[in-house]
Amino acid sequence: MKILLINFNPVVSRLFALCTRDAHIELDEVEEVSDVERGKHYDLLFVDDASYVESVKEFMESRSIGKKVFISYEPGSVSGFNLTLKKPFLPSQILNIIENATVAEEVKEEEEEAPVIFPLDEEEKNIEESKEDSEVTPSIFPLAAEETEEEEIVPENPHILDSREIEKIKDLLDMEENEILPVEEELPEEVVEQRKVEAITAQLIADGLEIVEEEEIVKTIQAGKKSKKKKKKEDTGPFSKEEFDAIQKAFREALFSLKPKKIKKLLKGKKVELKLKLKDQD
Repeated sequence: MKILLINFNPVVSRLFALCTRDAHIELDEVEEVSDVERGKHYDLLFVDDASYVESVKEFMESRSIGKKVFISYEPGSVSGFNLTLKKPFLPSQILNIIENATVAEEVKEEEEEAPVIFPLDEEEKNIEESKEDSEVTPSIFPLAAEETEEEEIVPENPHILDSREIEKIKDLLDMEENEILPVEEELPEEVVEQRKVEAITAQLIADGLEIVEEEEIVKTIQAGKKSKKKKKKEDTGPFSKEEFDAIQKAFREALFSLKPKKIKKLLKGKKVELKLKLKDQD
């Protein structure tokens, strides 16, 4: 039994996978007709309503397929299909369709392979074949001439699940739970920013760049500032601190010994800044 399923609905896909595990059933599932193997004959075709597009309709008209089943939420028949399988459906309904198609195929093969006790001559053979063509062979599925009278599979009575169907549905639910992706928790903004920094850092390291931590940069800058300040305070030119202090002291004494006129002449045209520090007297 060769079955073709045109579908991209994961739930439908799993249900068919559960129902077609038998060795005598060969299931080919495709999302588009372009993926179907050329020249391959199928005994059953199932088409999900979401996958039924113009290319599928053209494919059905151009290929020889045994029976065609349309899977849909909407009740009613669809042109070009023998049966309509209404959603939601049970695994037992799929199995019934497959079993009926299998019985019909076996009956057809038995009729084709029926032994002839006495070989017929050419004229009798032609008469016998014309009789067989004129007879209407009863079949579970409607004949090609009756394909316009489509049916809809609707359970007459409420269906009670047996233990086999319950196990299949449990397997299906387990498969769905295992394949559900974990929902990401909403992370604090600080954690998100930290992860971004880590990702960027990893990429820079992969590119061969040296990464310096922020603390090291701050320490280096602070050390530079301190050293600059220290150099500024200790800048005594070519003299040592003792020599520089002695020169300053001698300059102050010489300056204070000058008369006001000489001081005025010395400082004429120069920019002089004076800092006065007043102290309170007790």
